[in-house]
Amino acid sequence: MYKACLTLFLTSAFILTGSLAIAQEPRIGHSGLQVPRFVNLKNDETWGRLRPSFEGEIRYTFQRKHLPVKVIAETRDDVWRQIEDPEGARAWVHRSQLVSADMVMVRQEGGVSLQKKPQTKAQARAQLADGLIVKADSCSQNWCQVRTGRFRGWVPEQALWGLADH
Repeated sequence: MYKACLTLFLTSAFILTGSLAIAQEPRIGHSGLQVPRFVNLKNDETWGRLRPSFEGEIRYTFQRKHLPVKVIAETRDDVWRQIEDPEGARAWVHRSQLVSADMVMVRQEGGVSLQKKPQTKAQARAQLADGLIVKADSCSQNWCQVRTGRFRGWVPEQALWGLADH
């Protein structure tokens, strides 16, 4: 479903290197910031490249502003970021195409209820669809207060992808 947001430019014979999910211990990257960390795509269209260079072949065209992505590597010159999208696709993006993370994605099959209070049995204000990008205001005790349009409320933390450490 989320691949619909991407235009794949590689053949199916291409094998993603390092595509196995291996837990990474946080470390400080060349930018002085923690790696891995979450950020958001800055524009409606962002090119993800095969290697960290403007001459690098375009692997994906991400077509979703504010999409949360995980920075998993940085170049020594602090210009390029290797990112991972919510489905695990990886590409290199110029740092100018990324902004600080405050938008997250609902990642729960069937969606999730937006609750009036941070309680399972609280009144539901809306149903948030799987894949919806919302603004995360704060998180506490496994619940996050989020907003989208005119709706604001609480959702379980595990239903969201792209949360920065808090």
